[in-house]
Amino acid sequence: MTNFPADVPGYGFVRAGVPELSVCVLPGYRGAGLGAALLDAAVREARRLSLSALSLSVEAGNPARRLYERVGFAPVEPGGHPGTLLLELGGDQA
Repeated sequence: MTNFPADVPGYGFVRAGVPELSVCVLPGYRGAGLGAALLDAAVREARRLSLSALSLSVEAGNPARRLYERVGFAPVEPGGHPGTLLLELGGDQA
């Protein structure tokens, strides 16, 4: 998880205080549940830290988007990068 500053945002930037998540599974390891395990661990850690939300950016057509949406990530509307997704966690930090 990375907290990019508002003046140098990544594609997944939503607002200050919301870390941008990056997940990568090499092609030879895809389909074995590793991405889901990594995502689950990141979300658990974010909740442990009482973060308010996590964001990420996913390219159009990337099959991982289905995984992100199953976990609860949803498109940020309007005005953000079209691939930016947000998972609201309800934590204390803004």
